[in-house]
Amino acid sequence: MTGKSTMITLNNGVQMPALGLGVFQNPPEETATAVTTALQHGYRLIDTAAVYGNEKEVGEGIVTQACSPLGAVNLYWPDAPHAGKSPLQDPVITEIAARCGKTSAQIVLRWHIEHGLSAIPKSVTPHRILENIGIFDFALTADETAAVDALDTGLRGGPDPDSIRADSFG
Repeated sequence: MTGKSTMITLNNGVQMPALGLGVFQNPPEETATAVTTALQHGYRLIDTAAVYGNEKEVGEGIVTQACSPLGAVNLYWPDAPHAGKSPLQDPVITEIAARCGKTSAQIVLRWHIEHGLSAIPKSVTPHRILENIGIFDFALTADETAAVDALDTGLRGGPDPDSIRADSFG
């Protein structure tokens, strides 16, 4: 196992891993391998839902193993005013990443952990899944955390949760 996620405590006292693997929009043919890779490297939270249409493959990955307030990285609305602005390309993030010897994605994920938030990045790429769990061997300084905090766009990176219905994603 490569990494071990820290736990966060929810308002009701339940603990859950602070970092998980997102499988929304993962192609079904890549999902089982992504889940298996994540579990082999320390992930213990897999975000899934029936609407994603890949629960069978998530289950296959599990069976195989067993036997942002910062704006969007994936931009849901290409015509939106904030389209094209990824926090992963922001100079604040890239400079911190270079200083820490980490990727921009690792800095953004670690920022979530520093705030006691759960992060569930989506990936089917084995080396990115491995990179994502590799955020527990460093910490952001107070100044670095504050610099990332200052990037808050006030824009959501996805749909308004109050407007989600069963048919929202097709």
